[in-house]
Amino acid sequence: MTLVKFIAEPIFDISLFINAGLYLIQLYKLIKTKNADNISLSTFMLFFFILLIQALQAYYLSDYGYFIGMIASLIASGSLILFIIYYRFKRRLRSKV
Repeated sequence: MTLVKFIAEPIFDISLFINAGLYLIQLYKLIKTKNADNISLSTFMLFFFILLIQALQAYYLSDYGYFIGMIASLIASGSLILFIIYYRFKRRLRSKV
């Protein structure tokens, strides 16, 4: 294993968990404000699709640190998507009443 790979792999794996944490920050703000109007659902759905492809690649390459980090990001991103849909649906129901 080269020195660059030895240094880069743990940093890359840690960055995946930081990525998941950033989704959680957005999720926290969404739950706190209960407003999804200024959040792009299509953008987060595209992110989710990209994360899914990367998770499949990590699994295929047997890179389990990468795979676990991608799964964490998928869970955080998927949760955010579900809450965006929930708050938009809830707002539409209120406007019809």
